[in-house]
Amino acid sequence: MSTAITDKPRNLDEGGYPCPKGFYCPGGTYTAVACPIGYYGDQEALGFLNECKPCQPGYYGNKVGATECQKCQGATISDLGSSTCQCIGLNRKYLSEIGACVCKTGFTPIDGSSKNDDGYADCEKKIYENCDEEIEARDSNGDCRYKYDCREACDGGVGTVQFNGICQCQNIKTVDEICPHECQTQLPLTYFTSNGTIEIYNPVSNATVTNLAF
Repeated sequence: MSTAITDKPRNLDEGGYPCPKGFYCPGGTYTAVACPIGYYGDQEALGFLNECKPCQPGYYGNKVGATECQKCQGATISDLGSSTCQCIGLNRKYLSEIGACVCKTGFTPIDGSSKNDDGYADCEKKIYENCDEEIEARDSNGDCRYKYDCREACDGGVGTVQFNGICQCQNIKTVDEICPHECQTQLPLTYFTSNGTIEIYNPVSNATVTNLAF
């Protein structure tokens, strides 16, 4: 801060405060600047951009203002200062939320493993077989299936596979068939209040649960 009596004030008595971890504060500034993606700040009172440390190989940083880097998981590698992990196998994409390299859409592993599993093997474009348009339709996985084989998707009922590969079920039960009027009058009621809470009213016990923040 401009009123600081030292270049690295530790408290307000010295005219400022330490720059927080994950940020750097050039001299005379009022606002902390976040370390960029691929870098982190694990100490307070950094004063320059070059004091932010790059993520080491095998790690990545995908957020600004980070205090540490995340370790790459699965069949991946990363370079110094990486913001993501790179899959070793070709035509794969890294899913950081599950730490796995899976085949891109429309590709399949050349080693015969599942396209949704992590792996080192390259993925190649999947060649789809021709479907018999008279009796077959292509499902959401790209496979040919009997047009009227929707028993699993329709919970044992009857349906047809649509152009998008999704089953359109027939004879679907209505809400009133599943839960008649008397049943519906006993169901809990949920209210969203203006002060940011949720209230749940139970008509059977005549009780209301409140203070559920959302």
